[in-house]
Amino acid sequence: MKHAPPFLTLILLLSACGKQEPVVRDPEGSTVRGMQPVVPKPADKPAEKPGENPSNNPGEKPGDVPPPPNNPSFSDEEVAVNAGVLRANEIRAENKLPELVLDEKLSAAAQKHAEDMAARDFFDHVNPEKETPFDRMKKAGATFNSAAENIAKGVPSAAEVFDGWMASPGHKTNLLNKAYGRHGLGFKAGYWVHVFAD
Repeated sequence: MKHAPPFLTLILLLSACGKQEPVVRDPEGSTVRGMQPVVPKPADKPAEKPGENPSNNPGEKPGDVPPPPNNPSFSDEEVAVNAGVLRANEIRAENKLPELVLDEKLSAAAQKHAEDMAARDFFDHVNPEKETPFDRMKKAGATFNSAAENIAKGVPSAAEVFDGWMASPGHKTNLLNKAYGRHGLGFKAGYWVHVFAD
């Protein structure tokens, strides 16, 4: 039986509210669905005092932890996620933007969604129970005023998935959005999830 080559399908979601646009094709032929970039909304709650927001992980930088070597003690998910964290910040450095800080709660939401899509064989921002990326982030305990999610399927490496996202204007906007200071990544069986928050 002949297998189809791995394919790249990218979906972008930038805001918890608003109307979705119809499916369009970018110049590279990847399917892109989503909403136009939005200006992050101002905080609708009193600002937290420095050090009180546990989701910020002050001082933690993805570049401080190199990707795991080819070592059986590391899972494929850990290797892929670490490579993705480094690639995201390489891209931002090339564009003279500050690094995204890896956030444990955002990463938990991203990983859970990657595992869910792989286990139940679906590919969408909204799961069968109608839970959105923002619902998942909040459920994981993350706080944010503005957030986004990029997902991809069937791409074998972090380098290729990030190249695909950079070739898509909407996904590139998320990666290079200076409003976002934190991120989380998840990977499972060819499903990639990258979430961002201010």
